[in-house]
Amino acid sequence: MKYQTGDMEMFQRSREYVDTVIIPLNAITFEKGVNQAVASYEYLSLLTYELERELKGRIFLAHPVPYMKESGQEFKNGLLSQWREFYREAGFTYIRFLTTDNKWLSAANQEEILWFPSIQTDKMPKEAIKQVLDDHTEQITELLREAWNTD
Repeated sequence: MKYQTGDMEMFQRSREYVDTVIIPLNAITFEKGVNQAVASYEYLSLLTYELERELKGRIFLAHPVPYMKESGQEFKNGLLSQWREFYREAGFTYIRFLTTDNKWLSAANQEEILWFPSIQTDKMPKEAIKQVLDDHTEQITELLREAWNTD
């Protein structure tokens, strides 16, 4: 489910079953690395679409959280903390941040960070993109199921 009218009606009806929120983290820059940041955004958009489609009814896909690519670790930890608290207060048990930026791996609460390498989809055949998306969606689904089964 996503933060849009049709899904919110379903979300409110089945709130007790939707205990997981996925929050994409998107780097923004207009300096060095802008093409990589754009490619990462495009890939995360595709990946979250597939993930939400696969797990609709169990996860809530949040709006992407933009951050400046040049942000330091202290800022990033604060950003995670703010959003974690917001979604906990909203009633979510499992809060996961999805990113293609490996610098998030040094953040506090690493178990909440789902990192996957970015793929430049504009240079790949559609079949290859689909295969990578399917593989990453399956890996994320497995990580989420492990978390759900341990509680």
